[in-house]
Amino acid sequence: MSLEPLHPGDPIPREAATYNAYGDAAKAHREGQNRLSGGGLSEVVPPGVVFIKNATEGALDRGSVVGLGDVVITPEDNLPEFQSQPVFLGETPSTSSHVDKWCVLAEPLADGDIGWAYLAGVHAAQVSFATANQMYANLDDGETMLKGAWGGARVLYKESGTGTKWATLLLGAPCYPIIPASLGANLTPGSSATATVLTGTARSTSGDSATIHDTPTAISTGKQIASGVTVRAYYDPVVGALVLGVPFDCEEDQ
Repeated sequence: MSLEPLHPGDPIPREAATYNAYGDAAKAHREGQNRLSGGGLSEVVPPGVVFIKNATEGALDRGSVVGLGDVVITPEDNLPEFQSQPVFLGETPSTSSHVDKWCVLAEPLADGDIGWAYLAGVHAAQVSFATANQMYANLDDGETMLKGAWGGARVLYKESGTGTKWATLLLGAPCYPIIPASLGANLTPGSSATATVLTGTARSTSGDSATIHDTPTAISTGKQIASGVTVRAYYDPVVGALVLGVPFDCEEDQ
């Protein structure tokens, strides 16, 4: 049985086996297409991709960010469906509920629609950058756009400048490094102070400023860390900001 390509004007094969083989090949090709090239919900989901049902009560563009909520179909509802193709509720991001549980939409979704979203891999998204050299992107509480941060998804590329910029992000491997910074004001227990972020082994200024919070309280009662002191901070995704690490011997009396 030959399955050579047909050309305009060629007669349709009359043998049932040949005709059916062409039909099966066309069906397999169509079902093998992924969602981004026109396939349906029956295709095999690539690694790092998950089905999302838009539960934000609004239409979302490709590249929008949603938090992962509960599955739409639970094991009690339909165990085979739960095991084979889970669908998650895509919720408006909340730093109290979706820390490191968020994804980037791979296609536009109207409210209530189901589609693909990226959990891992290298993908593009818009990010609101407060400073030009922020190296990471993370959730912005209540927003479906990421914000520039000092921890979270690594920024591999971004458009220059600040504000809303397109960026290429490494998803699925969040990182929360220790950030050295020079205080621009005294930091007292339970308060916050502006600081200049330092980079490199020489601890030179990056030109970026940040606010460092003493949350949870790390400074001893009645003590402070003086302006100009270099401290170590880390990005707390729940607080959504840089938080002071243990100050050790840099405390002084107020």
